[in-house]
Amino acid sequence: MVNGNCGSTYSEEGSVAILSPPSITNFTPKLAGNGETVTLTGTGFTGTTSVAFGASNALSFTVVSDTELTAVVGTGSSGAITVINPVGNDAEAGFIYKVANYDFENNVLDGTNNNYDGTVINTVSYETGAEGQAVCFDNGPGYVELPNDLIRNLSEFTISLRFKTTEYGSILGYQNSTAFGGVTNYIPIIMINSNGHLLGTLWTSASSPIQAISANPVNDGNWHQVDFTASTNTVSIYLDGNLEATTSGASVAHLDMSFNQLGLAYTSNYNLTSTTWEYFNGCLDNLLITDRALTCLLYTSPSPRD
Repeated sequence: MVNGNCGSTYSEEGSVAILSPPSITNFTPKLAGNGETVTLTGTGFTGTTSVAFGASNALSFTVVSDTELTAVVGTGSSGAITVINPVGNDAEAGFIYKVANYDFENNVLDGTNNNYDGTVINTVSYETGAEGQAVCFDNGPGYVELPNDLIRNLSEFTISLRFKTTEYGSILGYQNSTAFGGVTNYIPIIMINSNGHLLGTLWTSASSPIQAISANPVNDGNWHQVDFTASTNTVSIYLDGNLEATTSGASVAHLDMSFNQLGLAYTSNYNLTSTTWEYFNGCLDNLLITDRALTCLLYTSPSPRD
């Protein structure tokens, strides 16, 4: 192209993209774990340089268009999703990070890329569950070891699962030795006592337990859902969509209780009868652990069924 006034020649420039600051209007799903993809909608995603889930960067992200972006969760945390480009940033609260997720579809593997897989000790079975298959226990000797420090590493959490039983016993417990070892610190985190009531228990810095107990028995042979939430100093139990109990006290203290398992816990002084190690007799399904104490249910509560 020639400049008519001066006779000089210069090259024709290409178009220049004018960036806008990102603005997130929505994202789905709200709940995701390591290796799972979240889709964000909004505006200004062109030129995105960073996406984070809570305090952790996404494993990867793809700008689909200026109004859509997908991002893969890594070893993240609950909190806001943040998108950054060269001219601004935006954050949308409400993301919940899955620490571990077990669907028990003929195995005890973690469905996230954290790979917090369980290990079957002795024998368990798999039967029709609330959704798909469930893992079932026959009052010992079978139980499922979970990775060490799975619960102990969490300062707050929600444990959500479905269960069905006509008996009583231990759903989830942890202690400071391997199962049947010489325990000195132990808590049956979720259990059904000999009266058939559901108990959620944690230890506290006041050297005493903090408990939430269901109002009615739950060992009726139907599927039920429990959401056990723990913040720094409060525990709550939601049963089938209803807040059954909440108790506040001193801050939660995991102590040295690194060893945790499903279908077995040391329950001395926590049941109404004299006990030591107690197995579970029944089935479990849809176990989900998050790193936040939630106030709403994570799954749609199942209809009671045989």
